[in-house]
Amino acid sequence: MNTLMNITLEAVYTRALNSNFAAGRGIALGLSLAGSGLAAVLLPTMLSGEIGSLGWRGGFVGLALLALMVWPVVFFGLHYNKKRAGAVETGVGTGFLAAISSRQFWTVAIFTIAVAAGISGGTVHLVPLLRDSGVPSSKAAAIASLIGFGVIFGRLLMGWAMDRFFAPYVGASVFGLTALGFALLGVEGIPYASLAAVLLGIGLGGEVDLISYLIARYFGMRHYGVLYAAIYSMFAIGSALGAVVAGRLYDENGNYRIALWALLTCLIVGIISIVTLPRFRAATVVATPPVPGAPGHSGLGPDHSAAALQPPASA
Repeated sequence: MNTLMNITLEAVYTRALNSNFAAGRGIALGLSLAGSGLAAVLLPTMLSGEIGSLGWRGGFVGLALLALMVWPVVFFGLHYNKKRAGAVETGVGTGFLAAISSRQFWTVAIFTIAVAAGISGGTVHLVPLLRDSGVPSSKAAAIASLIGFGVIFGRLLMGWAMDRFFAPYVGASVFGLTALGFALLGVEGIPYASLAAVLLGIGLGGEVDLISYLIARYFGMRHYGVLYAAIYSMFAIGSALGAVVAGRLYDENGNYRIALWALLTCLIVGIISIVTLPRFRAATVVATPPVPGAPGHSGLGPDHSAAALQPPASA
């Protein structure tokens, strides 16, 4: 089930969004990816009644029905626009070997591993950290639920800002807020736990937006799928390492203080790496193939009326 789920994750629909949006690419990604945060907030309440009546199997049936409801919307509502996306996708972009040997690719990879380690470690261990500090289970769960609201806000904020400002600097600012939440939790403790949870959610929500945006802008759409998969694998590695290392540090020290500062250090490494990324390349105009009978096409040669931005000009 997990394997099939990963096949349908962000690589599929972020490619569709990156292929069809240029000027508003950031907010398009933000709006789309905010759906997972919204689901994290709403689904537990929606499914609790069904699970109470029908058991956990009934909950899975409910999830399956929700997934099936999306299928006709995608099948009938999402059409491949050759005029808009063809020039962006076909043969345009950095070659695979050139991409994976570039400084940009490995900088994004280091950023992804470091930030994923910090954020996943904080997310997985937030409730145990609160419980270890004497917070009741019900209150700890309520504080942790604020992460979902942070995810929604973080994805919208990241998407809106990337359309207006240089994306790596936007990312550094957003994850700087998450690092601030870790620092407040480490220095001031439980009184700032709610704020830390929201800031943690903002970072958790913004990372995937930023990764997909950077891949499209630096390398184009020619090998977007495999490049995104490679970077996302770094995300998975970082997420696993962060949770495991934080748990091990807790076992060795009997508290989360050292683990918290280790996770904060991971975020700082990610921030430092991303601000070293170079500016995006200037816009390149690429002619789309002639479409016989299309409006504005003379039939005498290639139609140069559609311009593809690959990669789009920097904000």
